[in-house]
Amino acid sequence: MDGLLLRSHESDDAQAEEALIEVSTRYAPSSTPCESTPPPTSTTTGAVDLSSESGLLTALRSQPTAEIVQQVLVIITSASPLFNIQRVVSAFTSQVVQCLISDIVPTFWPVLSVSEKQQLATCLHSPVGLGSIAARLKSLTMEIKGSNGTSIDARKAEVGNILSLLQMILGRPGVVLEMWSLIQELDPVKRSLLWKEYCALVAGSRLLGMAAEAEIALGRSMPGTNKLWVGYGKRWAIWLGKELAAATKGMQETDEAGRESLGSLLSAGFRLGYTDVLVELYTFAVVQDEKVHLLEKVLFPLLAHDKRTYFLSLLRIMAQQFTQVYNTDEDEWWKEDAPQVSGAGALLSSICQDYVFRSHLVEWITSSSGGGIGQPISIRRAAFLVITQDPFAFQEVFEKILNQFADKLWIRHTPIMRQEVLAQFLLLFAGYSHRRNLNLLKRLTRSSTFLNAVSNRLDASSQRARLLGMIVAESFSKLIDDEKNQISFGVAETNTKEAKWWKSIPAIDDSTGKIQDMLKKKSTRTIVLRHGAAPPASSTSPKTQQGDVPADEEDEDEDDDDEFTPYTNPEPDHYDPPTEDATTINRSAPQPPVYIRTLITYLHKTDSYDHQKLALIHSAPLIRRKLSNQSTMRELTSHLPELLTLLVGLHNNMDIPEFNECQLKAVVALVVADPVTTGRMLARWAFDGRSYSIGQRCNILTALGLGVRELAGMPTGLADPLDPAIEGARRLPERAHRLWSGENGKAFLNSDNADTPGKYLAPLSTDIKSALLLPITQKAVSKTKEGTVSSLLRESSSRRFSSRLSTALTDKSALDKKRDKSRKDFLSLIPSAFFLPLTGNFFICLRDTPHILSAARNDGSPGMASDMFLATLLRTLTLILHACGPYSPTLNSMTTEIWPVIKAARIHGGQTVTEAALVAVLLVLESLTEKGVEGRREIVERWGGEITELWSWIDAVMNDDTVSGEGDMKVLAAAVAVKVQEAVEGLQRLLMGVEDV
Repeated sequence: MDGLLLRSHESDDAQAEEALIEVSTRYAPSSTPCESTPPPTSTTTGAVDLSSESGLLTALRSQPTAEIVQQVLVIITSASPLFNIQRVVSAFTSQVVQCLISDIVPTFWPVLSVSEKQQLATCLHSPVGLGSIAARLKSLTMEIKGSNGTSIDARKAEVGNILSLLQMILGRPGVVLEMWSLIQELDPVKRSLLWKEYCALVAGSRLLGMAAEAEIALGRSMPGTNKLWVGYGKRWAIWLGKELAAATKGMQETDEAGRESLGSLLSAGFRLGYTDVLVELYTFAVVQDEKVHLLEKVLFPLLAHDKRTYFLSLLRIMAQQFTQVYNTDEDEWWKEDAPQVSGAGALLSSICQDYVFRSHLVEWITSSSGGGIGQPISIRRAAFLVITQDPFAFQEVFEKILNQFADKLWIRHTPIMRQEVLAQFLLLFAGYSHRRNLNLLKRLTRSSTFLNAVSNRLDASSQRARLLGMIVAESFSKLIDDEKNQISFGVAETNTKEAKWWKSIPAIDDSTGKIQDMLKKKSTRTIVLRHGAAPPASSTSPKTQQGDVPADEEDEDEDDDDEFTPYTNPEPDHYDPPTEDATTINRSAPQPPVYIRTLITYLHKTDSYDHQKLALIHSAPLIRRKLSNQSTMRELTSHLPELLTLLVGLHNNMDIPEFNECQLKAVVALVVADPVTTGRMLARWAFDGRSYSIGQRCNILTALGLGVRELAGMPTGLADPLDPAIEGARRLPERAHRLWSGENGKAFLNSDNADTPGKYLAPLSTDIKSALLLPITQKAVSKTKEGTVSSLLRESSSRRFSSRLSTALTDKSALDKKRDKSRKDFLSLIPSAFFLPLTGNFFICLRDTPHILSAARNDGSPGMASDMFLATLLRTLTLILHACGPYSPTLNSMTTEIWPVIKAARIHGGQTVTEAALVAVLLVLESLTEKGVEGRREIVERWGGEITELWSWIDAVMNDDTVSGEGDMKVLAAAVAVKVQEAVEGLQRLLMGVEDV
């Protein structure tokens, strides 16, 4: 260490004495380095002692040169215990870290080499270093927000340097394991304190929050617009999951304290708001190396609520790995993804060796919001494999779900989607019992519980609930009774293709396999419509006919293009000038897509304006051309999920004209092409699509509503996508066209006429409202009795419902003539594909996450408190209910499902939501009233509680002086009151023996 002294004391005394005699401009260093202030310009001429703590601090504080900074970094990163600032927490450590962050980083970071930056990052990878970085970012961010002038640029530059430093600290592979190896030899108390601080910084959102706020202060409000990921929550969760997996696999198996520490870090990561991302990256990274036993050692010591968070997230992630739609034409359709189910069952079986995890699985199966609602049956098959391994738990769960299936209140108030899930579990239990424990199945089938279940199901008002009861009864009877004594209800509903699929569930015979089977991707993927789908084309290629578009056969060898029949050249654009300068022609411009694969390729090119515009303009016409015959339909259905995902998630980053309308036309075309698959996918994305904004969710709901109207033969308000006058016309963008052409000048500023989802749904909802109010207003005008309700309705009739509403009835007869002949198939398809998935997903999200109607959700996705979203949801449900009509066999089911949605929406929404809710209530009452005496009795008896609560709401709306909109809501409220009075008075006359007119 003596060699580190640059000058001896003897030479210092001689130089000091010489300085007293001769005039010199040099500073006279003292014999003790700590007693005087170092020179402000250079330290090369003074004594710099780096062998002691005080000397090292003095060197850092005295404006050191790059050489001295390099020496300091070498000393700190050495193995010397004296200067190990990563492991030792002391006043000296804090001072050194503060000097490095406040003095060294702003000055030397841009000029340091990569190796020197890595040394600095290594020095600061400690709870003290990360905490100082968070504090410095907070200080600089507040200074940037509260100051003006040229100093902001310097502060922003320093913030950028610190963010780069933070990313280099955390971006080094194995940092979590490195941190644990540094502190594992410390005293248990100190180790616990340091690790808790590290968890709070790294996984407790302290560093992430400050980094995100610093990114916003720098003007980088959009995540992913730069190379830094430390301010982006999703990328932070990805990093944390990978580092946790690396630490789990790299840690010694005998290190129990280390496993518990990793568990605490994982638990803290759940608070980041990206639980699914963290769980997916961590779990699959560990199990893919066949180290599930290491995963168990980390998960089993977790707290009970952390185990529940992890387990539910894992079930959601695993459900996304399975096939969404099966080829039901095959008898053993369930073998399509049997290996993946076996692997998932093996993973769940390993985790559920812990009693807490197993209890959470039982709760997930039997709870009113569990079972994987809206998810494929594969996830339930995987969970069922775990239950079969414990005979006592098997019998307990079997009896419990049978009791639920028989409960009258449960049948009446539980969403149909949840009842379908429970029925699938019942059929799985029945099939396994038939193969393994036939006595148990016979005992339960002949018990009073099963008989009550069938009786209560047949007595249910919901047609879907009755169908599930009949399917379960016939399936159970088929398993235990001989052919002569089997139950058969003899109705057409139990002999349909869908009912046969339900009856084939007991034949599923899965077995637990290897976890690696779940991670294998299938070589090919066949996606066929589940119910009501056209059969796939034969393997032979049909002859090309005029007007038909040949399909490209999807094989594993997709590079062989010789098998495809080329398309004819597209027709020329009649709006192009007849002669065009050859020098101005862009010969490398992309051509309109004629294959679905080409369309998908164009949609993937988000940085190309020409490809995006061509894809949007031609997507809807291309999709509809593919519906012309069965061969081209196969091409569309094989790419449908990917195409739907791309279209829904598309952003207008390039200001493409008529972007929203073209996008909406394409999604509506997909809804018409495959109602079951697209309807259920879009209904799930509207509530659970965490990467979608409120506007995109509203577009999803709008597409569902317009698609149902097109399937019903009703006008949608969208222009024909095949019309060349609209597709190829040269005109100004929509906003500029409306502004300069003078069309609808006053309505231009109206939100319903703007380029929003309300532009398409609001006029249709208004037409429905007008058609519902017209007969009520005519009846009110004919009455002479004065009253608040009658006066409101007469005033509304004289003001609004004259010429425009008189055409509604004439249009109604024309619309009825356009209905498809397959009306019965339509009425059975729409509720199960659109209405019930929408209400079911809303109900489940509302129960699982009560904060769904808040401004922001805990998982980072936007909340549903927007009036635009709630109003769009109610309008969509109203359009679907109106399209089905009052004589739909599933009217009772839809009525049961829509009441909770109306109640929740009107409580949290504003005036726009209130108006949409009133229209929905009026349509429900009108549909039930048109059923005659039965409908009126149902209004009074079945919905008596809802009607009583409705009265107070109607009274509040009618007496609210702050309601705007020319009294529209008051008129609607009065109309609802009239419909309820008519139903009550009609039922009273019937009960009193008076003829009901």
